[in-house]
Amino acid sequence: MLALLHLFVLPLAAAEVVVFQDYDTTMEYKDGSLTVTKDLRLKNVGSAPIIPGEVHFKLSKDRNGEAVAPEVSGFEVTDRFGNDLDTSKRVSQDQVDLVFTIWDPLLPDFYYDMTMTYELEFKPKGILFYHVVLPEEKTTIPIKGATTTFKLPAHYHVTHASGDSEVGSSDGSTTATWDEKGSYDVEYSVIPFPRLGFRAVNAFWALIIVLFLLNLFYRMKKKARRG
Repeated sequence: MLALLHLFVLPLAAAEVVVFQDYDTTMEYKDGSLTVTKDLRLKNVGSAPIIPGEVHFKLSKDRNGEAVAPEVSGFEVTDRFGNDLDTSKRVSQDQVDLVFTIWDPLLPDFYYDMTMTYELEFKPKGILFYHVVLPEEKTTIPIKGATTTFKLPAHYHVTHASGDSEVGSSDGSTTATWDEKGSYDVEYSVIPFPRLGFRAVNAFWALIIVLFLLNLFYRMKKKARRG
């Protein structure tokens, strides 16, 4: 029986025997952390039954041009019935490897639904305007359909979002959504500045400088007339 089991546990990266049919990610920023929720559908697109075994997601972040492991907490995965899957977290100097295991056999054209959640320490940089790069996990399993949604408290305004994004509101939150998987730049602010094709912080401070110079010029001209 054990030998038969090993025959079905295939190296998933060796051939396209399973794919993520759905890969829907929501990243919600709140109280200095980023809560990541992924609704995943793993589908067997091969011609034989398999047991998926270990599924890996690797994360890293940039610190002064060097890849380092981010702080990850609260990692868990549940199936569609709410049952917890076996998980582990493997941390090295430059990355965190999030692993869960599926031991249920998956027949051809059948799928397995699950929800993965974890939290990241998240400290955006900026004054008035905040710029973030949303983290992206690396997995060896091909992704066929994906959406990515970034959620902010409602008092924030998205002033710039890279790529083909859609900005709106949902459930009392400000959102930016992409119909694909990737790494995205987002700028947001409490100031309701219009969205531009570039980061608004540059236009905002340029506008402040221009208004300051105009005011200075006006005062100097007024003083000259009095003199």
